[in-house]
Order: sequence, then structure tokens, then C-alpha cells
Amino acid sequence: MNGFSLRISSYCALFVILLLPLSECHCPHMMGIKPPGPPAGPSPPGKLPDGDEGWDYDETAAPGIVPEAHFIQSTYVYRSANVQEKTFSTRVVNVLKDIRTRLAKSARLTLENESIECSSPTDHYRCQEYPSTGTWNYFIVEDQTNGAVTYTFDRKYNEKNDGTIEMALLDALSRHAPSSLIAFASPEAEKEVGYIRALTTQELDFLSDKPSHRSISLEKFGPNELNLVEPALLEVRTGAALKLESDALRKIGSSEEFDKLLAEHTNEQI
Repeated sequence: MNGFSLRISSYCALFVILLLPLSECHCPHMMGIKPPGPPAGPSPPGKLPDGDEGWDYDETAAPGIVPEAHFIQSTYVYRSANVQEKTFSTRVVNVLKDIRTRLAKSARLTLENESIECSSPTDHYRCQEYPSTGTWNYFIVEDQTNGAVTYTFDRKYNEKNDGTIEMALLDALSRHAPSSLIAFASPEAEKEVGYIRALTTQELDFLSDKPSHRSISLEKFGPNELNLVEPALLEVRTGAALKLESDALRKIGSSEEFDKLLAEHTNEQI
């Protein structure tokens, strides 16, 4: 019996030895799989965790991963004539504060904003540049590349919610930033559309009461108009359709003849 067991064990050992060359190892180090190492670069921007102050300003990161640092100066000047406009301007001031904090953390954009109310009498020089009556909201944005641009946005187009106000302001700020700032909008504003428009040079001159150049048109009057012979001629200004025959009417065939008659009757007293 012991001999039979020994013979079976020998056969099993021989069978295992024959199968060893046909076996494969699936270990990672035998299959050429490299162990995981540190990430090649910084992770793309995402939601900031609690306590995180924003970007670590990794200057060695790949282009496009870290936003370019930029500085923008803005001024919100407004005049509210009623309770609705006052409520709207207060919402704009609060949204600007939230935008300023978020862009500093996520977009590396330093926004220095000043809000000026011109509803009550004030000596602020900014209020002197705009009308002292009515209701208006102006957002002046200035950067080193584009200079200062004045934008206007009305309450009736942006009072839906704070998201519309935010998108309108981000639209104006994006025109002065290296890239669009719409990607840094809050979740409440992502699906909203704000309306803001840059004022033209003519509109700015009109607001500041600057005299604009106007062409002067000179009109020459005929002798009949100067002499007031027939008042009907002053209303019609032409005799082509008049059914009137008179020796006092005279046809003038050229401008030279008209100028000559005009000079002859210039100093006549009526």
C-alpha cells in the first residue's frame, strides 16, 4: 500500500514538472506594467474644497491650466429714482462683491471696484459726469490694454434674478480679461443671460454735455418770400402746381439770376 502511494506521488510530481514551462505569470512586474507614480501635472480646476484658498500658483504647470494673472479696475455709478431701482442697484453691489471674491480665487483676476451712488446730492466727481436727473446704471471698466469703457445696463432687462446681473457684469469684464470669465460664473447664473452695452463716443459726449460739431445749413430765400407778396407761396414753396396767373410771378432760369435778384432786394424796406 505504501508503495502504491509513493508511486502516485511520483506521477503527480512529474506531471507538475511537465506543466511548469506552459504556465504564465500574470503579476504586474512580469507583464511590463509600471507601478503608478506621481501625476505628471496639476489637476484641472474644479470646485474648491472647504478651507481651500484657491490656486497654488504653480508657474510650472501646463499652459492653459493656470489662468494668467490680470488686474482690472471698475466703477459702478448709479442713480436710483424709486424703490425698485434702489433695490436693483443694491443687488448689483452685492453681486459685484461676490464676483470679486470668486474671480480672485479661481481666475487669478484682481478686481478693484468702487460703487458710487449719485441719488442724493454729492460732490463726487464721477456724479458730475452724468445727468443729475432720471435713473441710470453705468459700469466703467478699465484695464491696461483697452483703457476705460463705459457700459450701461437697464433694470428691466436684468432684474429677473441675481444670475442675470452676474452674467451681464461678467460679459463686460470678459472684454477686458485675457480670456472669457463666463466659465467662472456661479451655478445659479450658468443658464442665465444678462444684457449690457458699451456706450459710444457720441453718447458719452451727450451725457457730459460736451458740444458736438454740427454742420450749419444756409438757406436762400426768393424775392417773393422776402417781399411777402403772396403768403400762399410761403406755404407751398413752389409755383409749379399753382393755378394762378399773375404778372408779378417771374420764372428764374438759373442760380446766377436768382443770386442777382436776391442781391438787388436784400436791403429793401417793407
